Amino acid sequence: MNKNIKFHGNLKINDMIIHWLPTNYCNYNCSYCIAHAPIVNKNISFTDLSILKNCADKIFSINKDKYTFVFSGGEPTIYPYFIDLAEYLSKNKNTHIYLFSNGHKNKDYFSKLFSINNFNFNFSVHLEYANISHIKELIKLANTYNKYIMVSLMMNPDKKEKYELFFDELLEYRKYYYFGIDLAIIHNNEKIDKIYNKDEINWFNNSILKLKNVEEMFKYTSDIPDFFQDINTRYIFEDDKIIYLPHRVSIIENMKNFENYFCVQGINSMSINHNGDYKGSECSISPLIGNIYYDDIDYLKLIKPIKCSINDCNCRINNYSPKFKYQKECYNFTQINTPKIIPSFYLYNEVCNLKNQLNDLNNKMNKIIDSIVWFIPVKKLRDNFRNKFKTAEQSRAEQSRAEQ
Repeated sequence: MNKNIKFHGNLKINDMIIHWLPTNYCNYNCSYCIAHAPIVNKNISFTDLSILKNCADKIFSINKDKYTFVFSGGEPTIYPYFIDLAEYLSKNKNTHIYLFSNGHKNKDYFSKLFSINNFNFNFSVHLEYANISHIKELIKLANTYNKYIMVSLMMNPDKKEKYELFFDELLEYRKYYYFGIDLAIIHNNEKIDKIYNKDEINWFNNSILKLKNVEEMFKYTSDIPDFFQDINTRYIFEDDKIIYLPHRVSIIENMKNFENYFCVQGINSMSINHNGDYKGSECSISPLIGNIYYDDIDYLKLIKPIKCSINDCNCRINNYSPKFKYQKECYNFTQINTPKIIPSFYLYNEVCNLKNQLNDLNNKMNKIIDSIVWFIPVKKLRDNFRNKFKTAEQSRAEQSRAEQ
């Protein structure tokens, strides 16, 4: 089916999604963790809040109508100033915040977060540590704040009976409280059929149908946050047919292979590591651009397209990145949209830098010419030789001085 896909991603360039790791440490040690997050300890240090606020201000300089901050890790809530950072971001009226957390913090902590405007929560349920009573407690709390949260149930192959039991309890709880359920497949970049057998995949497909039925019976009438929907997993086929597939379903159906596609990874997305290193997306082949904590954003490098060389694009964040099968379509898209997002001050500075580089080059060229012409014995011939290398701007300047 991938051969017939000519585009995948989100064509809305007026939105920006920022995947940000305030820390790479975690308080869990899950056996299947692909991040291999180090365990938090008393001796670690954290980036000062003022640096992260300054980083946010740089991001807001990008010309966008909406900014979506997605925090993961590690465990983001280990960062001691996370609530302060979320409150600072929320002061921008076009900001939406998504926290991906293992939910280990207590009700008082989440009450402060749920009171923040446009704050959204993805509860990652890791069965090696999870407590169903605490999960239900936070779901109930979110409902009191009219917050729609997503509960991602990790389908740990070693905990099959437990994730089936948790799913049944959550499905029953969904009849009384509004929240989303995401069956999170653990794949570690391996093929799904190497992790799960046919019965487990059938259970996944049947559970998706059960969930849809319950959601139809007990509909949530308010708006569901964008990032918790499947509007970004957009496929366009060679016959121009358009479909939207749930993220996990597209993985099961092996529709995440975009090898040799052209990805405009930074035009509506950015990934920031715990130390401030940033790149255009969360993708492993996305090139490192610089350090946003201490340097200005290099917008032209950020939105430079890359050719994909991997066959599994399984990170949800990367659903935003526009991916084109044909280079010409990628080029046209980039040419049209690049001027729309780059701040005017950046373009002005780039023009000034280019002009300074040209002036430096002209000065060096003049010195070289001056060193050569003295070998010409006749002054008139020397002047004629010099004039051949003068730029139009230099000639106009000399003419203006002569007229004065």
